[in-house]
Amino acid sequence: MRFAGVRLFTLAEGEIGELHVGLKGTMNALFLRDLAQKVRRGLEGRVREGRSGGGLCFGYQIVREYDGRGEPVHGGRTIYANEAAIVHRIFAELYRQRVDRLHEELNRSELRSEAAQALRGLIDEVRLAPENGRLEIELLGALAGILALAADSKKPATADRDGLQATLVAGEGFEPSTFRL
Repeated sequence: MRFAGVRLFTLAEGEIGELHVGLKGTMNALFLRDLAQKVRRGLEGRVREGRSGGGLCFGYQIVREYDGRGEPVHGGRTIYANEAAIVHRIFAELYRQRVDRLHEELNRSELRSEAAQALRGLIDEVRLAPENGRLEIELLGALAGILALAADSKKPATADRDGLQATLVAGEGFEPSTFRL
């Protein structure tokens, strides 16, 4: 702007020159980087305390809480049942559609052997044990974790020296010979 004869003045700095512009730009960039780190650390602390680190998601509502000094405690959320039911319905339908598609794909003759090989790769070991007139299947490997998540199991897959492990109960049609085990 010097070529046009224009000079910049601020109340705090007086006349602004090229040095001010360069130095202020660098200092502002450092300030913003430092501020971002502080915000990230604060949000991480909130999440570690089991609180929300962000905005209000569909299916939740804000819980207003105060500490011993009367100061607000931020990040409290509780499930809002009406909206949560909608979320559950949407995800149940999505899950059903994906399982149906997976079933169709795995039953295509040209993919069947490749799919069986991929599933075998997720299983480290299968242990069968009769229990109260039923056959219990103990599955070890990555598939155990996947099945535990899908079942929303009260007894989730556990990690031990053998890897992930889940216990299932076989129903009719789930005999070991069915799966060539």
